Amino acid sequence: MNVIIQHMPVNILSIWFNIMGWGMIILWIIIRYRIQKEKPAIWKAVLAALAGIISFSWNMMLMDMVVRIAVLPLGVWILHFFLRKHRYEIYRPYAWIGFWSNYIFLAAMLLSTMIHSVMYPINNADTYLANVEQAVLIPTHPTAPQAVLHPKQLRSLIPKLEQAEDQTYTWYSQTSTKGKPDYQMERIPYVVINTHARWGSGLQSMVYLERDGKGLLITTEKRQFYYRSEEPLVEIGGGE
Repeated sequence: MNVIIQHMPVNILSIWFNIMGWGMIILWIIIRYRIQKEKPAIWKAVLAALAGIISFSWNMMLMDMVVRIAVLPLGVWILHFFLRKHRYEIYRPYAWIGFWSNYIFLAAMLLSTMIHSVMYPINNADTYLANVEQAVLIPTHPTAPQAVLHPKQLRSLIPKLEQAEDQTYTWYSQTSTKGKPDYQMERIPYVVINTHARWGSGLQSMVYLERDGKGLLITTEKRQFYYRSEEPLVEIGGGE
């Protein structure tokens, strides 16, 4: 019996930089609190900072992701509207700390993304197939040839995989133009489960195997990667 093992993906860099971002904000609040002559209740200062985070933001695509750039300090304005002038003067610095913290988090996200791309190259098959010890091959099409996956063999061949042009559209065109039933033309009749990306990458993917056992299609949330191997990744026609 094959056991399907699910690992919760964790983006360790994102977590680390978020912790650092919060640490900087807390330190900023503490420093401001210590130098302030008329001190508010510390919990009220923290609430003012949290309120200051509220902002009108402009969304834009950067580094293949949507980032939010704070433009208008809505939280600061809200406090100005609801607090009396004297009380507002006391809490205003913390509200502005909250607003500028948006940029601290933005910088943390960009830094973590850049370092992530170096530590976990998205074009490398090994990034997505770091652990294949419990890999299981499942046919997803009735015409899939009998095949057996040997995890150790697959592990040894992963470093030799070469990225090739994704031929998904070409295969679909061939299927549509040859006039044969789809079940006779399926090029990727297997899915490989129980594979895990490198620890800490936070990456999730679906891994598909081509009919000849030499083509591997890795699909992530944002893109697809197609790899070819000179040797079969599985034993085609092998018995149990």
